[in-house]
This record gives sequence, C-alpha cells and structure tokens, in this order.
Amino acid sequence: MADTKLSNKDIRWSLHGMNALGGTRGIGHAIVEELTEFGAAVHICARNEQDINKCLEEWKSKGFNVTGSVCDILHSDQRERLMEIVASIFEGKLNILVNNAAMSITKKIIDFTADDISTILGTNYESCYHLCQLAHPLLKQSGYGSIINISSIASSKAIPGLSVYAASKAAMNQLTKNIALEWAKDHIRANAVASGPVLTPLLEALMKSPGGTEVVNEVVSQSPISRFGEPKEISSLVAFLCLPAASYITGQVLYADGGPALLSPEMSCGVYGSDPDEEEKDLLNYGLTITSKGNEALLKELDEFLQLNNAKDKSQICDMVAIARYLNVTLIVPELDKALFWDDPSCSLRIMSATHKLENVWVFTLCW
Repeated sequence: MADTKLSNKDIRWSLHGMNALGGTRGIGHAIVEELTEFGAAVHICARNEQDINKCLEEWKSKGFNVTGSVCDILHSDQRERLMEIVASIFEGKLNILVNNAAMSITKKIIDFTADDISTILGTNYESCYHLCQLAHPLLKQSGYGSIINISSIASSKAIPGLSVYAASKAAMNQLTKNIALEWAKDHIRANAVASGPVLTPLLEALMKSPGGTEVVNEVVSQSPISRFGEPKEISSLVAFLCLPAASYITGQVLYADGGPALLSPEMSCGVYGSDPDEEEKDLLNYGLTITSKGNEALLKELDEFLQLNNAKDKSQICDMVAIARYLNVTLIVPELDKALFWDDPSCSLRIMSATHKLENVWVFTLCW
C-alpha cells in the first residue's frame, strides 16, 4: 500500500513527525491532548507517578502517543534528569517545549516570607528558564523548535494577593522575548500565552484561599465574555503557535482572557473637563460607543445617596453620570467616602470614592 503524502496545506496544519514535552494537569492536560490530536508524540512529567500512570492509561485508550516520567521541576537535578530522558526517547531532538507548571500563594505583600517567594519564583520562573536552557540543544537539533510559556493576565494586571505570582509571570513574558531574539538563528521560536481565569486545579486552590473567590470573580466580571475560560480554549491557541502555519510568529505574548487585556494602559484612564459635551467627545475619541440605553433608576438612587451623605457639587456629579451611564466606565466621584456598585446590565456603571480632585475636573477610569 502506497504511503499517503500530506499536501503542502496539510503539512502547515499538522504536527506529524514532531515531538513535545508537556504536563499532566489543568491546561497542561488539555495541551497534551491538543498536540497529540495534531499528530505529535508527547512526553509528560509530574511529581506524582500515580497521576502520570492515570493519564497514560487514559491517553493510551484514545490512541495517543504519550510517554511519561516523574519530575519535580522545582529541583534542578530533577530537571536535568528529565531532559536526559527526553533526549533518549526522542533521539536527541525536541520540537516543542511547553512550560506550564505553576503554583501560587495568596497573601498581602507584607505577609510573604522569603520561602514563599523562593518557592513561587522557583516553580514558575526559574524552572522555566532552566528547562529552556537544557532544551536548547535538542530544539536546535530538531531544526524546528517552538517554546510555549503559559503566562497569565496577572503579569500585566495588579490582582490583590498575587504580587509574587504576577512577578513570576511577568518575568516569564520577558524571558520569552529574549529567547525569541537570541535563538531565532537556531530556528527556535518562543511565545507566551497569557490566560485569564481558567477552571483548573490551580484556580480552584486559589478560590479556596481567604478572599480568593472574590478576587477571581472580580477578574471574571471585568471580561466582556464574563465567564471562566476552559483549558481547551487555551490549548487550541498553544497548538496553533506550534504549527508550521505559525512559523512567522515569535516573541509574542498572546492573551486568551475573554477580552480585558485588549485595553491598553494608555486607554485605562483619562481626565476630562466638567462640560458633558466635552467629556462625550473625549470618550468617543478613545473608540468607545455610546448607546441609547438609559437608567433613570440609577440616577434616582445616586441622587438619594448624595442627599443622605450631604455630597457637594451634586449637579456636576449628575452631569457626569448622564454621560457615564451610557458607557461601561468607572466614574470616580469626589466627596464620597464609600463605594457604590451597580450591577445593572444597561450601563454597568460603578461610582466609587475618589482619591483626588482637580479644579473642575473629574477622573474617569474604563472598567471592563
């Protein structure tokens, strides 16, 4: 029977003949399945041999080409041993390295210990850095290398309690860019995928920590899609970045987060004068759209609140609300010493206490 040859188009959208190193849990589990479905052979690692065996049994029943070995990537000697195993299995070549392992501790900045910081940075960043170093000769030898680092929107957004985790992911993003720059000559690409809140064991553990559920729900609420992501929604992007079809993409941090990261820092805030017509023009200049939706109940509730709190400049505040109520924005209101939150789908307006005020100037912050 004659061999079936892939067309040029099929080759660009296939990982047949390629191999990869990945993980077993959460997003990592979904990535393994995605890569094998595109034809790649995959080696997995995890700290728990039972987890590995369970995954291997599952994937064997699906006909996937997956092998596995035990490794705690927090320890450099185990990382070195892992890469020796990978080199042996894949005959000295590696096409795809996925750095997906991560851990987090939720605390206030003042409460983090040296051990906390060392463990988080060691797991999330140092291991990633070292595995890239160890994998370099294998990736180079393959003639087509791709590194995918699984980052997070926490790398570009301040989220309460996640200062060290966020720093580790921001460092990962920068490492991705430097690898892309230095190793392009070796035919190695590097990209990072920054995910939003995705239902994984890591996120579930975070939500069980004090205040974790509130923090995560707040992040989700700022997404236009307004829901948790699924591991397969991240793994599909990872697989694409590994394909020959994506061969011109390198050094990028791609966000799969439901939308909030699309808002650039320059658009995250602006200062506008107290004339409603001027504010409307300025807001429109930022590419926002004013709809015809109104909310008289909101204005009434605001008016009652201002009266109860003897707030000053009520007419100016209401003028700003008249503009803001049509937009998905945060209106920072001076003279109020508590925050009000409306959950109204017609305007999603939040009126919050101000930290400062300039003469006849109100501060708007976009809220997604």
